[in-house]
Amino acid sequence: MLKKILVMIGIIVACAIQAMASAEVKVNAVYNKAAEPPLFLVDPGGNPLVLHYGNDDFLYIIKNKEVIQKLKKDGATGSFVWLGFSEEKPALIWRPEFSDTGNKFIYFQKADENLQIFEKEIVLNTAKDALLPVTVTQKDDKIYVTWVDERKPPVNIFMNYSTDYGRTFRDEDIPVTPGYISASGTLLVTDTMIYCFFIGRKSEDKNAGVHVTTSSDGVQWSEPVQLASYDEWVPAAIKTVLAQDKAVALWAGARGIGYAYLDSDGKWQPRFIEQTQDMDINRIEVMQSKSGDIYLLTSYRKVEETTIKPSVYIFTSQDGGRTWSEPVRINHNEYNNTSAQVPAMHITENGTIVVVWQDFRLIRGNILMNYSKDGGKTWLSEDINLNDEPGKHNDYYPYVTGYKDRVYVLIPRYQSDSLNVDEIDLYLKEVKIDE
Repeated sequence: MLKKILVMIGIIVACAIQAMASAEVKVNAVYNKAAEPPLFLVDPGGNPLVLHYGNDDFLYIIKNKEVIQKLKKDGATGSFVWLGFSEEKPALIWRPEFSDTGNKFIYFQKADENLQIFEKEIVLNTAKDALLPVTVTQKDDKIYVTWVDERKPPVNIFMNYSTDYGRTFRDEDIPVTPGYISASGTLLVTDTMIYCFFIGRKSEDKNAGVHVTTSSDGVQWSEPVQLASYDEWVPAAIKTVLAQDKAVALWAGARGIGYAYLDSDGKWQPRFIEQTQDMDINRIEVMQSKSGDIYLLTSYRKVEETTIKPSVYIFTSQDGGRTWSEPVRINHNEYNNTSAQVPAMHITENGTIVVVWQDFRLIRGNILMNYSKDGGKTWLSEDINLNDEPGKHNDYYPYVTGYKDRVYVLIPRYQSDSLNVDEIDLYLKEVKIDE
């Protein structure tokens, strides 16, 4: 009976907002490949693009809900990394692994403006053994690609880059963290400096931590500075933002969220967001509005807590990432015994903050949405269920992007209650927010 009541409530709320949300549309031709997350973005014209690996090992490019291209390298399975746009042409970076040799290449390819004709790939790594994760950072005509490399121990981060929109790359890739065992790295590029934040440790050290190394030219890198050290747990994600012309980094994991900023003397000041102490963080996103405010979106619950489930929270910094507001809880489920988790965020051209997340108040995981028009101070009193049939399907890990006043949500969906990762479809939803 309780489940029926919850489903009816969800249907009433969903029906109330149908005027502002289009019907969901399935966009994939084949199931999404297990463990290969899709990429979701809009092109310069505002067209939604979905790129994903199918379980047939083709890379599918979907524009405006239609498959326009599929790519495959003979004898290889791939991992999709990045799609970017410059003044010249769209560019694709992906990493196939060849089954006969085990070689792992990073490919750079340009395409025509319709993403239908791709030039011959440029191989970016020289040692044929690039591991995931691969990260890409673009600034103007510069494209920087970093990856974890196992060419010789210890495993550390290498980089290659282009200064001409990808027409050419360096002949030799660059060691960024020599002497460190590095699990992952994230770049932040300014007009004068390149920052690489990474999780790792020196070979002789026992504890891993968060470090930063810098370069003015991308070739010579400074000795890493340790921002934080951990002995019982290690952060799982690093996000960066440029605030007031200063680099800010945030990292998160099973015990909370730490951050660091550059002070007026150019020294790093590591801090910890106290409200997240001993909180199990399941996803973080960081964005900056046109006003300069920084928003940190996350979901968490207390470590080893079983009764109280995760909720979605947003923090705001109005001083360039030096201090953070009290968390604002976004989800409005009446009781905290159902999960609201893995949130994603988009800020519209007019400054509206849109948040979507996976929510279990209707037993199965649905994708819910809320938004704020006043910089995160206030939110809708009722969350919006984006599922056309609330409570019927199992959805998870949403993605959100947009163009002007249009908001697009990508919804991965299991095909049954078995939650089989080999049977996942992708649904696109458009939401019109009254600005």
